[in-house]
Amino acid sequence: MIKEQTGYYDYKAILLDAIHGFIPVNIAEYWLLQTPYLRRLHNIKQLGLSNLVFPSATHTRLNHSLGVMHIASMIANKIINEARSSSRIHAALFHRCDDRVYMAFIQLARIAGLLHDIGHTPLSHMGETALENVLYYKYSNYNNEYKKLYQEFGVSKLHELFTQFFIKDLSKMAREESDIDKLDVFIKLSLFSLRSRDVLLNDIRGKEVESLTAELGLQSEALLLVNQIISNEIADADRLDYLKRDAWFTGMVYGNIDIDRLIYDLTVDIEETPYLVLGSRSIPSLEDVYDARYKMYKYVYYHHKIQAITLSLSSLLLQADSDQEALKVSIVDGIESLKDILNPTNLSAYIKENYTYFDDSNMERLIHRLAISDNKVARRWANALLHKRWLLPISIVKRPDDLARIIIEEVGMRQDGSSPDLVSECINSLVKRFNLIEEHIRDFLEKRGITGSIIIEPLIQKITDVATNRILDKMIRHSIYIKNIMRLGALQLLYIYLYSIDEKLHKRLWSMRNDIVNEFYASIRDVIVSQCK
Repeated sequence: MIKEQTGYYDYKAILLDAIHGFIPVNIAEYWLLQTPYLRRLHNIKQLGLSNLVFPSATHTRLNHSLGVMHIASMIANKIINEARSSSRIHAALFHRCDDRVYMAFIQLARIAGLLHDIGHTPLSHMGETALENVLYYKYSNYNNEYKKLYQEFGVSKLHELFTQFFIKDLSKMAREESDIDKLDVFIKLSLFSLRSRDVLLNDIRGKEVESLTAELGLQSEALLLVNQIISNEIADADRLDYLKRDAWFTGMVYGNIDIDRLIYDLTVDIEETPYLVLGSRSIPSLEDVYDARYKMYKYVYYHHKIQAITLSLSSLLLQADSDQEALKVSIVDGIESLKDILNPTNLSAYIKENYTYFDDSNMERLIHRLAISDNKVARRWANALLHKRWLLPISIVKRPDDLARIIIEEVGMRQDGSSPDLVSECINSLVKRFNLIEEHIRDFLEKRGITGSIIIEPLIQKITDVATNRILDKMIRHSIYIKNIMRLGALQLLYIYLYSIDEKLHKRLWSMRNDIVNEFYASIRDVIVSQCK
């Protein structure tokens, strides 16, 4: 068992976690947990409305954040042990040999882990997707401003951008309202460590980072390791926690990962810049990580019903924001539009002042209000998310494996047996000529007298990008299993949804859903042959 240190500050309390057991917190972390930015995470579900599909998946972002802090603490402690036995590693990370300096490094990793998700929007990634769709479709110019901010801060998602703004204000709050020594320094440095590695490489050469790290006795390059502790795309504190936690609370059996074994085999490579690497002894445990990641994405995060719920939430928010004046309903009372509340500066101020936490309660209240509104479209989507499940978009392709099987049957396998590559290429072709699929479905419906405002929408998901870094390059050479899972993970999953804005028309579609699905699979073979051979 890897030892967990409490960091730079004195022990304050211990928390009991369903996944990791006892997690100690110190006085600084306890103070952070009482701030509005962390309190709001109590009421943001980790998997959004996925509990409509997996009823026990009601765990929160705060649970996850504490778990990441716990794992990050253990990884940082392992790095300290490595540095104590290697003068090269020590010189790359620390200014001096001092337990206080070592505890500062552990503390930085702990706070970065605790704060890494404070910017999550209501309903987590599900809500974020819906909100980004509103920005994209309704506020295209404003969306371009977000893209500039993403580039400036070295982030790629809306919640990561909010995290940067929230941490900046939280650091100021710690300086002005807390008497805890150097807490604002740790918070500021965690802000830099949560940016992309490319941006961070520039940040660590700046005077601000050099001054802040030197104050703690750390080299600027130590931030690179903190960055990797939280997110390295392979076996980081974030991924190790959410895979175990989400599997446990959804009832899946895919998250049985030996975290201790992985951490025990971590070491530091400093050929160019400090980098975390894994030894070959941890291959079986890393294979479990990739296996869990592949299956959790495929069968939980990209479950066809969860994707349908996300589509419904996006449609609801677009309708609510477009007709807010007529509906007399907003996500947050007193704030006119989503554009206003999604301004990072505004939102951070609202949270700090306790005006609104902008959490799941805001979204749930909106859904309930719209379910009894006079607007038929808004009411239709709100009811789909409440008790009329038949109003959700209908999954014509529920299991992408069925589509992949037909592709292989009709087109055949390549001589080298690379069916994943073949399936990906064919799905890309089908998406480019989706009009052919749409014609087949509409013809089938028209023969049965169904015409009107019917939407047939494709949705493509990729389980994981083929990431390359020093950890993975080494592992691939030793594990064919990981290499094959990566190829499967790069396979694009194609879902097709059918729905109508008109509630009566959608009800007819719902009553015929089995016939529509059967007809789709019967007719899709001709399209596959024409597009993929």
